[in-house]
Parts: sequence; C-alpha cells; structure tokens
Amino acid sequence: MAKGDPKKPKGKMSAYAYFVQTCREEHKKKSPEVPVNFSEFSKKCSVRWKTMSSTEKSKFDDLAKQDKTRYDNEMRDYQPGGKGGKRKKDPNAPKRPPSGFFLFCSEQRPKIKVTNPGLTIGDVAKKLGEMWNNLTEATKKPYVIKAGKLKEKYEKKQECSNVAILICDPALNLICGVACVLSGHPFDTVKVKMQTFPGMYRGFVDCSVRTYRQDGLHGLYQGTMPALVANVAENAVLFACYGFCQQLTRTLYGLERVSDLSDLQNATAGSFASVFSSLVLCPTELVKCRMQALHEMKVTGKTFLHHQVSTWSIMRSVMQTEGPQGFFQGLTSTWLREVPGYFFFFGGYEISRTCFTKTGQAKGELGVVPLVVSGGIGGACFWLAVYPVDSVKSRIQVLSMAGRQAGFLSSFINIIKTEGFLALYCGLTPTVIRAFPSNGALFLAYELTRRALTNQASNH
Repeated sequence: MAKGDPKKPKGKMSAYAYFVQTCREEHKKKSPEVPVNFSEFSKKCSVRWKTMSSTEKSKFDDLAKQDKTRYDNEMRDYQPGGKGGKRKKDPNAPKRPPSGFFLFCSEQRPKIKVTNPGLTIGDVAKKLGEMWNNLTEATKKPYVIKAGKLKEKYEKKQECSNVAILICDPALNLICGVACVLSGHPFDTVKVKMQTFPGMYRGFVDCSVRTYRQDGLHGLYQGTMPALVANVAENAVLFACYGFCQQLTRTLYGLERVSDLSDLQNATAGSFASVFSSLVLCPTELVKCRMQALHEMKVTGKTFLHHQVSTWSIMRSVMQTEGPQGFFQGLTSTWLREVPGYFFFFGGYEISRTCFTKTGQAKGELGVVPLVVSGGIGGACFWLAVYPVDSVKSRIQVLSMAGRQAGFLSSFINIIKTEGFLALYCGLTPTVIRAFPSNGALFLAYELTRRALTNQASNH
C-alpha cells in the first residue's frame, strides 16, 4: 500500500522484481540464519539475471504481466483521496525512535566523511551498511540496547498523546456518550425505579409498560441529559486514568511495557481508575436518579415537585435545600460500587478478549464482534458483582429528596431486615440486558479510536 493513501492499489512488479523475490526466498530456505548483505546480494542477482535465457525469464515475465493486469484493473476504480494524498504531520506528535543501525550510522557517518571526503551519499550509505554487517553481535549490542530504551520512551509518550486526544476530543466523547445513553437509558430508568420502589412493580416488563403508558417514551428517557453528561465525563476521566493507572501498575510489577500486563493486572488498573471517575459520576447520577424516580416519589407523597421537571430544576432544588454537598450524597456507595466493580469490568473485558484472541494474534487485531461481546461481558460482570451496592446507592440518592438518609451500611442492613436480601436485586434483569449494547458500543468506540490514533502516530 502507498504510504500517502492507504486505499491506493499496490504498485505493479517487474519481471526482475519477481526474480529477486524468488532469489531471496531461496536464500532463506537454504541459509535461514545467515543475514543478507544487500549490496552483494543485489550484484549477484543482477549478474545471474543477465546470464539467463529468454525461456528462463519467461515465467517471471508472465507474473509481471498478470500483476500489470491486476494493477490496471484496480487503478480504474481508484479515486485519490485529497490533494497530494499525503497525511499532514502533527508537530506535537512524539518523534519515532531510530533503530540500532541508524544510531550506528549517526555515530560513524561524520568519521567516514572526514576520512573519505569524495564519497557520494550513496557510497557513504553503502559503506555504513558493510560496516554494520561486519560487526559482531557483541559490538552491535550497545546500539540495540540504546534503541530499545528510546523505543520504550517513545511508546510512553505516544500512549500519553493518544490519551490526551481521547480526552480533548469533545466530538468523540459526545458520540460515544449519545450511543451509550440512547441504547441503554430506558433499561437504566426501569432499574432505578425497581431498586428504589421494589414493591410497586411486579417485574421488568410491568415497570416498562406502566412507565410507557404513564409518560410515553419521555418517561423511559427521563434524566437523559444528566446521564449523557455523566457518561461523557466518566468515560473521559475513566479511560484517561486507566491509561495512567496501567503505567503505574506496570511500574509496580516491574514490567517493561503496558502490553506485558496480565488480565488480572489490567483489572487492578481499572479499579484504581474508578476512584477518580466516581468524583464526576456521583453528582450527575444523583440528578439522573432523582429525575427517573420522580413519578414514584410524587405518588408516594415524598416530594411536591412535578414529575416532569428539567435537569436545572432538580439541580436548583438540591442547591436550595442541601447545598453543594448535597450533590455528593451516595459518594461512599459510589466508591464501594465502582472500585470493585471496575475490577470485574476490566477483568471480564480483558479475559474475554484473551479468549477471542487466536494463537499468533494480538488483542489489538480483534474484529468488531469480539470487541462488542467483550465489552458486554465486562459490563455484565460489573453489575453481577456489585448490584446490591448500586441498589443501596440508588435509594440513598433518590429518597434523600424527602430528608437526609442514613449511610451505606445502615441503609444496607435496614433493607435486609425489612425487605429481605432479594430486594437488593430488584431490576437486575434490565441492567444485565443493558450491559451488552451500552458497554459493547463504548469499548468498540474506545478500541477503534485508539487504533486509529496509533496508526496516525505511526505514519508520522
């Protein structure tokens, strides 16, 4: 593929190019451990080609004709993308590190120019290649080690650069947030209603139907705006911190690269990252949950607010009655849910990707379906592990509209004593169903974007 335009057809090969390719394959079969000296190899191929008869060359001519036909057919359908087809470089992108050979060249080129001032650029390059090929492995080792260290620094900078673009791209975060909310918010609304008022509905279907009859689709999408803000903010903080927490975990375990982290270590990094995402998630979830369960609060006489109010009305009510600290009611419950929950979330996701990865394949090469399924499995693991904690959080955040609630532990014990342990699992069905479209879309967007950023950086 052309470097400027990845969609441009591969260039056609000449008969001589096919011959050289064949010679190279023959050399690899006969002497796989012997490195190729390209200068000498090219000379031998040239001499051998000149001495070959027309009959011997005919098979290579046929291959070249077939490739020319292929190239002409592909070029008929090809439409160049943009002027020049050249990707604009990002001046802030990390500079790709040199290889061990190029470090050697940088060191030896001035010396060759001093001792041989008459040599052309081509001759200098040829001499450097010969000098490198004649070095022993022990002599090459310092250059190779230095190149490895430079590559590690480059990968760290590139990871930080990619994370920064993920955070700073509002369009990307907004698109991911809209996709997650549109696909999963009705399930989330039913979940909150059933968690907060478990005796009011017979189950998932009953709650969904009654909500639709009462307020239509608007009732199922109550709290969409704070949910969208929560999703965008949480994902931006979570995945940014996930990258940094992976680096921290890598350092703690003494590993060289993030790619060396095990599934368990990645899960630990995700758990660390959730501590920070909870700080932006708690206030927005409080507003969302109150809007979703406002009809039930009105019916039971626990609030005088109208059940179809705006996000701003709920925020103003919290500020007037509880002050700024009122937005953080349920923060302890949020941490108790997020920290262990995201351990299972990222753990389930990474383990699922490992199961989908074939022998010889990297996780980063997985297709769309495995990514979506892995994201869904991660979300399902999250909710199955911490759902009772989320039920307590929802009650604290919603019922605090009628007065300050007890803490997490007291609320948890009170629910078990008065309603039984199963009351903590009301609304689990829509939550697990919601996990697949919402989290599948989230991880798909994250992975595809990260790959695109990595590919873009690699072209710089």
